[in-house]
Amino acid sequence: MKITELFQNREFVVSAEVGPPKGIHIDGMVEEAKKYLTGVHFVNVTDNQSSVMRLGSLATCKVLKDAGLNPIFQLTCRDRNRIALQSDLLSAAMLGIDNILCLTGDHTKLGDHPQAKPVFDLDSVSLLYAASMLETGKDLGGNELVGEPPKFAKGAVVSPCSDSVDAQLVKMERKVKAGAEFFQTQAVFEPEKFIKFMEAAKQFGKPVQVGIIIPKSAGMCKFMNNNVAGVHIPDELIAELQADKEKTSDARKALQDFVSSLQTKKENDRKNHDDYIEKKLKQLEDRKMRRNARKGKPQDDGQEQATEQFRGGALKVGEKVRIKDNGMAGEVIRVSNKAVTVAIGNITSKMPLDRVERISSNEYKAAVRENIKPRAAQDDSGLRERRLAFSPELDVRGERVSDALDIVVHYIDDAIMLNIGSVRIIHGKGTGALRDELQKYLRTIPGVTSVHDEQVQFGGSGVTIVTLG
Repeated sequence: MKITELFQNREFVVSAEVGPPKGIHIDGMVEEAKKYLTGVHFVNVTDNQSSVMRLGSLATCKVLKDAGLNPIFQLTCRDRNRIALQSDLLSAAMLGIDNILCLTGDHTKLGDHPQAKPVFDLDSVSLLYAASMLETGKDLGGNELVGEPPKFAKGAVVSPCSDSVDAQLVKMERKVKAGAEFFQTQAVFEPEKFIKFMEAAKQFGKPVQVGIIIPKSAGMCKFMNNNVAGVHIPDELIAELQADKEKTSDARKALQDFVSSLQTKKENDRKNHDDYIEKKLKQLEDRKMRRNARKGKPQDDGQEQATEQFRGGALKVGEKVRIKDNGMAGEVIRVSNKAVTVAIGNITSKMPLDRVERISSNEYKAAVRENIKPRAAQDDSGLRERRLAFSPELDVRGERVSDALDIVVHYIDDAIMLNIGSVRIIHGKGTGALRDELQKYLRTIPGVTSVHDEQVQFGGSGVTIVTLG
């Protein structure tokens, strides 16, 4: 579908821009484009934007087109001479990519290869003319093309908020004469200037898409002012963003204080509850002892029954337990009908329910104090061998969620015990259910400091990075 067809139908056309990755792993970018850009009509694909070497625009356009999106092939004159530019235009047409945006391009000194030699055999105007010539069946050298010539929807760029509006109008007129059928503007932050420019640009009768960028910070604005040609963000807007940042910082601090107060209250409430339960149990025991003393009977086992009920009742996440066979105390972080997962310091362990018994917070604290004893460092050759044999990458693709969780539990236990800094868990993308369950569980494990997706070029949402410490 050509963008000019929508303009001819007087539709309000919306396009978005994506930048190819610096590498060949493009799945993450495609998935994000399908997720977030399905509501737009077209997707601009930049061509080594800002003179930074990346995956090619044409190859990326083909992948996006195969994924069901409508790409606009951006083509700059910086890196190719007229032979290569015309060849790429023919290649795009052969692949069914007929929306193009012709640009001159930033100088190589602005990018990550400042020593590279720029070409600039053509500029944006002569590139538009070259595309128009190809549509007539001839190349710039006047040579005939074989077969039916290509047909493009040819676009160009204009900067309506430039210091010299007259110069921009002159360039716009030259581009229209060279074959431009629509225009896209650089980012506009001064609507008054844009309105004034459009009043003058009406004479050309070409549709114009206004460029919109939402600045994230004052620093981003300053960077764009210094490095992006044709973009100017007023000082008043930068000052406003800076003030909003300070307000946001204050609000974030207030929120953190509020969360801390809630956590403190929760801990105090739990401690008071445990103290109350222990006090009541003690009162019951004393009352039975006094009753039995008055009756002249030895103490019955009623208190023992009450204690057994407390120890053996149904467990809940967050309660404290003791492992029966070794006396170690921990906290319940996961419980099912048959098993319980207990966090003991930085180690988590899954075991049958009948191996643990509930204890109060005071008993837990006493057990922790008892177990914290300084020990001399030991040179454990077996531990060193396990650390050397340990793989920092785990692949659970194809596993059911329950099986994958069990595998990950033991894997993370080993990683923490062996003092591994971080690990990669490969689970694939699929529906995202396995990823969500694994990340949700990993965030509950003591000793896990962060859980996040891998970088897009290394697997994106199909791989989870777990940092331990």
